[in-house]
Amino acid sequence: MDLGSITVGTIIVAICIIPFVMMAINKKKKENKMLQALNHIATTQNHTVSDYEFCGDFVIGRDKELNAIFFYKESNGQAQSSSVDLSTIKNCQAVKGHRNIKSDGEQLTITERVALAFTPSNGANQEVSFTLYDVDNMQLNGEIQLADSWSALINKKLQIAS
Repeated sequence: MDLGSITVGTIIVAICIIPFVMMAINKKKKENKMLQALNHIATTQNHTVSDYEFCGDFVIGRDKELNAIFFYKESNGQAQSSSVDLSTIKNCQAVKGHRNIKSDGEQLTITERVALAFTPSNGANQEVSFTLYDVDNMQLNGEIQLADSWSALINKKLQIAS
């Protein structure tokens, strides 16, 4: 092979790889920004985030020692954040809203909403909910599994604490 072929091949490979590298860099920047926001929510309440998980446009985290859950979501340029003190919570459940439709004679189930719902231990407080997925905003991408795993983790922690 001559130097010209090697140069052209290298340029073509670089052109193919650069978009993927840029997407990875932008994703990492977005995750760092969301993690900073989650840490800010925690520090304003004298907590530290010990575990966290990213999924799409949100991050959820917890403070293992002080029993608190933190949530930060950035969707359509709007940011929402919330936190829950687990000492005031009776249980947590993954809420999934579905709708059935018929298409070409088949019955299809469409997931419209996925959330984590926290039921307070006393009836005076209102239920707190973290909306992980809404059909209007994005494509479903692992939110159901994340909701199930976090509700199981939180309920296990609540059983140990009581």
